[in-house]
Amino acid sequence: MKLSWLRKAKVFSVYVVVISFITIAVGCGGGGSYDAPDSQSATPIWWDTYDQPASAVVSASDVAGWIANGNVTASGDPVVILDVQTDFSDTAANRIIGSTSIEDIEAFTIFDYRAEGPIDTVAINDTSAKMVPKGTTIDAMLQDLGVTHDTVIVLTSAASGNGVWNLTRGWWMLYYWGLAETKIKILDGGVAALAAADPTLVNTTAESVDPADSVFSVKDLPGLHTSSRVSTTQVINYARSGSAKIIDARGSSGTSGVAFGGRIDGAIVAGDAGIGGGDLVNADGTFKTKAEMQAAFDNAGISANDRIIVHCFSGYSATPIYFFIKEVMEYENVALYDGSWSAWSAHSAFTPVAATYIDGATTIHWDGSQFVQTVADTVVPTTDITQGGVLEADTNAGMLAYDTVRLSKDILFKAVSAWQDAYGNTTFTVNTEYTGSGTELATEDVEYVTSDDVTGDDSSGDGEDVVVSPDTGGC
Repeated sequence: MKLSWLRKAKVFSVYVVVISFITIAVGCGGGGSYDAPDSQSATPIWWDTYDQPASAVVSASDVAGWIANGNVTASGDPVVILDVQTDFSDTAANRIIGSTSIEDIEAFTIFDYRAEGPIDTVAINDTSAKMVPKGTTIDAMLQDLGVTHDTVIVLTSAASGNGVWNLTRGWWMLYYWGLAETKIKILDGGVAALAAADPTLVNTTAESVDPADSVFSVKDLPGLHTSSRVSTTQVINYARSGSAKIIDARGSSGTSGVAFGGRIDGAIVAGDAGIGGGDLVNADGTFKTKAEMQAAFDNAGISANDRIIVHCFSGYSATPIYFFIKEVMEYENVALYDGSWSAWSAHSAFTPVAATYIDGATTIHWDGSQFVQTVADTVVPTTDITQGGVLEADTNAGMLAYDTVRLSKDILFKAVSAWQDAYGNTTFTVNTEYTGSGTELATEDVEYVTSDDVTGDDSSGDGEDVVVSPDTGGC
């Protein structure tokens, strides 16, 4: 039976951002099945209590209790343990008995290649196009895991969440697609912590469990958590207005990039501030407490009152910091910059001409009206760096609205012939007539979850409007 009643009364937020100096609107951004009730005029009862705030960090002792209870929580919810790291073919590798390896979830991935904004790098599988998976991909994963609306998914790995980006990136993408914090958990300390809590629950020989498939869809849920993700256009607006704390999770070097290296102007370098991924975990791989990290965040000038954006090179190594801020520090207004520096450094509207500013040691910045050498404070001649870049702003000055070079610091251009991502991809498809929102993925994803039922058939219509609430993205 179709679950069209699940579409009733859905409300989602799509964010509207106004870009400076051009007039465009920017949007921010166990198995089984159900029988519909006799009356289909109301939303499911469980919707009212589904998306409740809760810590997504679960202790080894709690998970041990759930396993002892037949993989069921104390409140009766079925539990699926998904191991995102362990190689189950390795006879020396500990794994949780009864857990599922991602190798058995055919659709498992932490990204899809998707285009957003004026630059399309999907065709070449560029790093800058590695974005949050599509709704169809997420649905396939959840169905292969046998998930229903009451399933608790416990994500785990060998030990620490730092460096195991499948763990925190996996949590973030499920949260973005509407799963509640009560339903997606990360095992604190991973397999090693559970082995310490109860050695009988872990061995090196257990096979991965392949759960019975379900028919569950993210369309069954109350709504997306769209504010947990931001696009390049949204970050451009936050950087212009200075209305967000931007955290750069990359290491001490910011020289890597597509068209240029550097950092977003005003960004807080996580490692320098003592809030890098390695700073957030103990030696045993468990997360540090809020009390232990409070001073570091205070000293970095980051509080619960801030809009916080976290990025790295491609949107993976930043996720441990994102997760810690949200789930341990309990700062709710935090988002991951999907695409991160690989996307940011592709949005260049300038071309280096003088060798001084190409792959050398002379970094520059924009002072509001011109480029200036960072150390010497000398004005860069306009003949040395010309308007153009990947965005081809020399053919359409309107593309300057999407330029990130002038919002960066410690800029060091790469040679035009070397404009590429970390894997050597060099081809860009640029729409120089682009005047879109820069948040096409949010729009696409909202459209997916608001389609009429789990089959995606909108033919019957649900008669409900999507409510759009404005968010200037800092403009």
